Amino acid sequence: MRVPTSKNADLVIDSAHTSSDSPSRFQRLRQVMSTIYNDYKVAIHRNNCQRMKKLVNKECNFVSQFLIKIRLSGNNLSGINLQHANLASLPLSRVNLSHAELQYADLNHSKLQNALLPAANLTKANLYRANLRGADLHDAVLCGVDLGGAHLRGANLHGANLSGVNLTEVDLFNVDLSAANLAGANLTKVKLIGAKLAGASFRGANLAKVNLLGVDLKKVDLREVDFRETDIYITTLRGMNLSGANLSGKNLSKIDLRGSNLSGTNLSGADLCGANLSQAKLIGANLCDIKLPCWNYDNLDRYLNHINNRYSLLKTIASIDVKYRNEKIALVHQLINSLDQRSADISLSSVVEPLLDTLATVPYNQDPIIINWLNNNILPLYLAKYDTSMMPVLADPLLATLLNCINKQQELMFSHNGAFIQMISQAMAGDSCFRHQTKTLYHHYLQDNRVAFYTMNPDFGDYAGNPDWSDKEANNFILLSRPPNSGYAMMMSQNQLQQMLDVQGKKADINWHNFYLYQGQEDIGPADYQLDTLFQHHFKLFMANYRFHQQQAKFGQLLVTLQLGELQPIFQTAITKAFCKIKLIDFDSQTELATIFNDKFEPYTENGVTGYRLTADYTQQLLQAYHLSNADKLTQAQILLSLAAVFSKYSSSAIFGTETESPNALRYFAFALMEKAHQLSPPIFRSEKQYKDWMAQVHQLVPLTFSSEEQYKDWCDRLLGYNNVFSCTAVLSTMMVEHIKNHFPILLSSIMPPAWN
Repeated sequence: MRVPTSKNADLVIDSAHTSSDSPSRFQRLRQVMSTIYNDYKVAIHRNNCQRMKKLVNKECNFVSQFLIKIRLSGNNLSGINLQHANLASLPLSRVNLSHAELQYADLNHSKLQNALLPAANLTKANLYRANLRGADLHDAVLCGVDLGGAHLRGANLHGANLSGVNLTEVDLFNVDLSAANLAGANLTKVKLIGAKLAGASFRGANLAKVNLLGVDLKKVDLREVDFRETDIYITTLRGMNLSGANLSGKNLSKIDLRGSNLSGTNLSGADLCGANLSQAKLIGANLCDIKLPCWNYDNLDRYLNHINNRYSLLKTIASIDVKYRNEKIALVHQLINSLDQRSADISLSSVVEPLLDTLATVPYNQDPIIINWLNNNILPLYLAKYDTSMMPVLADPLLATLLNCINKQQELMFSHNGAFIQMISQAMAGDSCFRHQTKTLYHHYLQDNRVAFYTMNPDFGDYAGNPDWSDKEANNFILLSRPPNSGYAMMMSQNQLQQMLDVQGKKADINWHNFYLYQGQEDIGPADYQLDTLFQHHFKLFMANYRFHQQQAKFGQLLVTLQLGELQPIFQTAITKAFCKIKLIDFDSQTELATIFNDKFEPYTENGVTGYRLTADYTQQLLQAYHLSNADKLTQAQILLSLAAVFSKYSSSAIFGTETESPNALRYFAFALMEKAHQLSPPIFRSEKQYKDWMAQVHQLVPLTFSSEEQYKDWCDRLLGYNNVFSCTAVLSTMMVEHIKNHFPILLSSIMPPAWN
């Protein structure tokens, strides 16, 4: 170690002298310091610094000026008292300052890399831009210290007291802060990635503009932390103590908060969609005005459809412990109030099932506000949806909700007769605990003068005017035709009803005439009606399944043209179920599908955008499978667009995809089908009104006036993932089906599997 020589000792000591020093005191200090200068090998080189420490402890203000003139790196100064000392810019690397008293010391820009400072007291010290890389500060006291801009990479601060410390913009990579106390610390813009934080307390700390991505916060005390300006790009806060924290306005979507302590936490304005709050403590938590979107069809799916997606706001609310009943219900109240403010042209029909899946259960179905909202807004949509299509199996909570709703609004038995009969059939077919309630409701139905006449048929029920629920072949069910085409009635058995609805999707040889048909009170035989007309105009409940069965051979032929090989039975089985557990998104499946579809479509680039179109050879195979080779372009386009909706569904999370991944070959094939439909007849992409006006113009030979490009481009972007659109094919297939239903519904029913309606 180098120190000044005796030749310049006087100069150094004189420079440390101030006018406030008395002559006798200065002379005494001068003598001691000269001894240290002249005998530095004993005093410093051998790390025997006791004389220096004694001097410093007695004359700190004077000697601190002297210390600046020498290098102390690597020396043992443990226990030294340097309170208020000016040590700015001093080279102190590897110095041993364990247990040192450094309160209020000025260490700004000091070089303390790899220094030993365990249990040192640095309260209110100035360490601004100090170099503490690799320094050992475990159990040190740094209360109120200014560490702004300091270099701390690799430092050991285990168990250190950093309460109130300023760490603005400090890089804490590989810093050990485990069990450290950072209560009230200013951590603005700090980099926490790679820091060891287990057991640390950040209580009341300021984490403004801190990025928590990749930060391990396990076992960290985050009480009373203000997170409002923090970037919480993390997936888990599981088990964290966040009591009293301010998370207002934060994006907490899909974050795992299981078992976390959120007592007194401010969550107002937070986005909780998909967050898991099971076993979380919510006593006194502020859950007012949670973030809800401007409702459109994409946001309805994103926030509410956990059937299509893994996450939803409904699942978040359902995950909250039942002991927070009031909080759960209050959150639902916020949701339904928000939904009521949506634009009038945004229907909730696409999220009816997920809403009922949650809200038809305890405790929500015990709240009068929620029940009234369901009865007035959701259940009518549900009944309307399944008035003309096969109803899925009803869970007991939903069955109970439907029974109670219809019991209060008994006209629903007639306005939504197809759905009502399916509900009765399901309730009576199994061992439901609601059989008695169902029997009572159906008894009221049979006594209505619109139905009572048909119960007098000697073949009805038990042949004495009552249903025979012990026999599934008994003709217990009386269906009425849908308004405005009323006046028809149909009587059939449980088994016949199930076959005509094809609940299992397996029976191919259905007897479509095995029922009694009435027009008014007149019995009509099979020779007096056409099934196609009967189902299309009077009993639409059976239309989709009837048409699909008539065309099923063609759909099977379509699958044959794809040459699916071992995947053929998987594709065939998938059309019999609303959801499929088999997913084709792994590497091998994606590769196999890419090989299968390699000769079915080909890429093209237009205006810098890559799309896909059917090959000429496969287009001919496809048209031949549906006997459309000589059909007009409009009919060909309608079939192709309907098939595009089918394969969009195949690629969705409901069938072979997940909410984040799709089988790319199926998505691109759907695009190619749609592209060909657009090429053949662009107007089929128009809105319902535009399409009807166009059809009228076609028949009147009037020039076309409406554009279909906006609709087509939107669907293209969704299938290809361009322009940051919501690319979920479950949503897209629903949009396509609704569009087609409004344009050419009869054709769609011959292609779309009934289980997917």
